[in-house]
Amino acid sequence: MVHRDDGYACPNTPYRRKSTYDFRARSPRDLQPNLGKVEEKFSLKTKDYAKARRLAREASVDFDRHCERLLEENCSRQAKMPLATDGTGAIHEPERLRNALGKG
Repeated sequence: MVHRDDGYACPNTPYRRKSTYDFRARSPRDLQPNLGKVEEKFSLKTKDYAKARRLAREASVDFDRHCERLLEENCSRQAKMPLATDGTGAIHEPERLRNALGKG
């Protein structure tokens, strides 16, 4: 599925580039920094439209699973990071993070 800016997904269909079909899917906005790109695209290495449709569906499922796995990892990393407050309600970075960054 292609993840649009508004959060909805639209189906991936292979698109013809020169004589072969390519797969193309937009990366979820939250993952673009992790993936290092706005969209995933690659050749399906076929000239047959029926085969390209099947390969695009498989690639779409694989890409969605990959994105879900990255999102889960990001969420679990954020959940494990302890936060401290100074009583004012403001959230500050943990002491060890400040020390690691040389700000402590």
